[in-house]
Amino acid sequence: FIEGLSLIFKYPYVMKLLGVCCIYEIVVVILDYEFKLMGSHAAIVKATAVAGASADSTGDGDASNQFANLLGHFGQLTNLIAFLLSLFGFSYLVHHIGVKHSLMIFPTVLFISVVVSYLVPSLWVLFVCVSIIKAMLFSLHDPVKEILYIPTSESIKFKAKAWIDVGHTADGPRAQTALRDVVVAMDDQMGVAAVPGRHAADFARRVVEEDLDRAAHARQPTPCNSWTASYRGSPMTEGWLPTIR
Repeated sequence: FIEGLSLIFKYPYVMKLLGVCCIYEIVVVILDYEFKLMGSHAAIVKATAVAGASADSTGDGDASNQFANLLGHFGQLTNLIAFLLSLFGFSYLVHHIGVKHSLMIFPTVLFISVVVSYLVPSLWVLFVCVSIIKAMLFSLHDPVKEILYIPTSESIKFKAKAWIDVGHTADGPRAQTALRDVVVAMDDQMGVAAVPGRHAADFARRVVEEDLDRAAHARQPTPCNSWTASYRGSPMTEGWLPTIR
């Protein structure tokens, strides 16, 4: 148990694997939370307007249905992009530009998405950006990340990887909890006028928690025995990366 943790700090290569697996997670959760917060707030505002125009409609039910409809379209777009990337993108990129450059694609797209969402703070901009990010995460970045374990020892693949996966799945809930606390604190300072924002934050928090729970159970170690790899440099040194054929 402790051996896996010691292996992470013993080898710089494994430390870099830890960074590759965990650092981006906080940024992804922030963007995802912002998207769902804006989406739930827009659904609540629209449902409130409809309820004011019609005495028969219930605002909470309409808001839930509209937000569920938004998330349904979001899931469809994400799955479509992930399917296309898995079918046409992953093998082509790994074989033609290599593991190192393929690993840099996701952080680059993530950085561009953060800049675009900051410059254009729109629900539909976040809708597209978060869809692309999540699709690339599961269809490109995670498979390429698993390739990096090929040249390591059995102890690293099982003992150190278990620690890395635990840190990976724990980053998201911690970031989401911190975001929710910030939103609630802002609502408390703003008073009654911010009540829709509190409802939107609670609504988004529940959806994010469900997504994180599903992702945590879905991420299981996958065998990579079908790859043929050659190596340059000495093991566990700077610049040592596998070339996949």
